[in-house]
Amino acid sequence: MALENKLGLTSSADLAREEERISKKKAAELFENGVLDKLEPGKFSSLQAIHKYLFEEIYDFAGKIRTVALERQGISMLAEEDARCEYNDILYLAISADSMTLARDMLQL
Repeated sequence: MALENKLGLTSSADLAREEERISKKKAAELFENGVLDKLEPGKFSSLQAIHKYLFEEIYDFAGKIRTVALERQGISMLAEEDARCEYNDILYLAISADSMTLARDMLQL
């Protein structure tokens, strides 16, 4: 069963394919349109903005703080308190210049 989504998809496999396609396109736009340059490094709000930008076409909760824990494809997604700690631990890596280069390589841009 798929997460509730704006695309109306009920198959987890179909949702995963669309999520990958859309989020890769949006990730490329983050670089090409200079969106990342407008975000302040090291801020939780910047990570939220990136999440919203990548997934707003797919999920109503994009960019919002999760209030419930959930599991997707065997991976636990934390609720708010745990997620804030987890995000803060990785935030500097996620939006650093080195990570942006890595992300470009991973996305094959």
